[in-house]
Amino acid sequence: MIDREMRIGVMDMTVNWGTTDDVVAAVADAAALGAASFWAPNFFGLDCLTMLGIAGAQVSDIELGSAVVPIFGRHPRVLAQQALSVHAATGGRLTLGIGLSHRSLVDGVIEPWPESPVDYLKRYLEQLVPLCAQSDEGGASDPTRLSVVVDSPLPVVTAALGPKTLAVAGALSDGVVLWCVGPNTLAQVTIPVLSSAASLAQRPMARIVAGVPVCVTNDSATVRTAIERRFRQFDALPSYRASLEREGIGSIGELAIVGENQDVIDGIDRFRQAGITEFLWNDATATPYQREATRTLLADILAAES
Repeated sequence: MIDREMRIGVMDMTVNWGTTDDVVAAVADAAALGAASFWAPNFFGLDCLTMLGIAGAQVSDIELGSAVVPIFGRHPRVLAQQALSVHAATGGRLTLGIGLSHRSLVDGVIEPWPESPVDYLKRYLEQLVPLCAQSDEGGASDPTRLSVVVDSPLPVVTAALGPKTLAVAGALSDGVVLWCVGPNTLAQVTIPVLSSAASLAQRPMARIVAGVPVCVTNDSATVRTAIERRFRQFDALPSYRASLEREGIGSIGELAIVGENQDVIDGIDRFRQAGITEFLWNDATATPYQREATRTLLADILAAES
């Protein structure tokens, strides 16, 4: 059975293809199921922070997160102001997830790729995190601060796959939010490096949020092939390629949690045993039967956790 200390949330891609109403409906559905949180990426569709602000103002009782907002092209102060505004509008329910993105998506498209991405991330977090941790104490008269009134500090988590970025994330942010990092890598690399960096920086125990595709099916081979096809762009990116190689697998399709109910429960339990604090369930279904079976299992697991 899944450990009660590991929360279960939903990672949903609706912001990439849907309308505002679709995103609100997806957040409402996750809340109705009893999910601890709803996380949205920021790719080339709707702006995820804007959508989380709109949906969160309409749907209560679920935490919200960005997984993740790329930092290139966004000044830390501007991003902090936007995220704090969403945090205020949703009653302090936002976690801001940020990341470097990837060279092929940034260099020559948004701005030049830095000579040292790790140093760039470090400098960015050094500016962003203090802004997100503040309240309105500085007031508008202090140009180094923001005057957004919030009830609680805004947590910041970082997308970090390799040891260098993990060390920066542990030292300067509240933890990590990860996509398709396997349980062996989490236990042997991610969590030890992150925890050590947080300890040295005298920060609280890091939050480890990890998401993977999930599908309940009696045709695992076909589903894994479909997942490989759907997420092949991630398999080709160097940072994800290296992460998959650390896990000893060749594709996200191999990492996905796919199979009958008990297979899926056992797969999620491997992530719990690795030591993560929050598992993000990404619906990787294709057929109505798979969708219904997967949703039913998620509802059963969440009900058992409540």
